[in-house]
Amino acid sequence: MIGSARFRKISAAEGIQYSPKMKGASASKGKALSPEERRKSIIEAYRKA
Repeated sequence: MIGSARFRKISAAEGIQYSPKMKGASASKGKALSPEERRKSIIEAYRKA
């Protein structure tokens, strides 16, 4: 597993933009979610309407 700072560096090297949506997903890290809560938030973020 890599951290968000490392992910941004790799993305920049590959020419991939680190979108605001991706930044928002990493913002929840500071909230110390349980693994189940984190899974749920990821599923909700990427679930099709």
